[in-house]
Amino acid sequence: MPSGIALILDKAESLEDIQDQRQVFIDREPDMWEAINAIIKTYDQQMTGELKGLTLPDGFKDNLLIKFNDPSPIMSEAEKLGNFKLRQELGIDTMISLLMKDDPSLDEDQAEEKFKKIIEHRIQEKMIEAQVQAESGIQYDNNTDNPDNVDPTNKSMNPQGEMNADSEQDN
Repeated sequence: MPSGIALILDKAESLEDIQDQRQVFIDREPDMWEAINAIIKTYDQQMTGELKGLTLPDGFKDNLLIKFNDPSPIMSEAEKLGNFKLRQELGIDTMISLLMKDDPSLDEDQAEEKFKKIIEHRIQEKMIEAQVQAESGIQYDNNTDNPDNVDPTNKSMNPQGEMNADSEQDN
C-alpha cells in the first residue's frame, strides 16, 4: 500500500502531464466543434428533433473560450471536514450546500431531505439520552468547566460515581 507522500508525488506528476496536454486540447477543441457543426448542417433534415436546426453561428471560433478546471488537491477526510466546518462558521455555506458539496450527486431537494433526516436523528438521540438520564437519576450537562460532566445540583453522586455522604444522611 503506497504512502500518502508517494500518492501526493504521483498526483503531482499527473498534474504536470495534464498541464502539458492541456494546450493541445485547447488548440483542437474549436476544430472539433467546427466538424460537429458541419455534420449538423449537412445532415440537418435527418437529425433528431433536438438537433434539427441547431447550428453554431459563423465565426463562432473567434469567441470560443475553452476553460479547463484545475483538479482539486488531495485532502484527508479531516481536512475536508475542517474546511466544511470553517465555511459554515464563516457563513459562506449552509448545511444544505455543504451536503451537496460532500455528495455532488444530490440536488437541493435531496440535500434538504438528508438534512431533515440528520436533524431528526439528532433529536431522537437527545430524547433517548434524556430518557436514560431520567431513568438513572444522573443528570449530565455539557459544561466544559465541569470536567467530570456531572450535574453539580445532583447531590446523590460525586464525580467518581459514588454516593455522597450528604445524600445518605438525607435518606
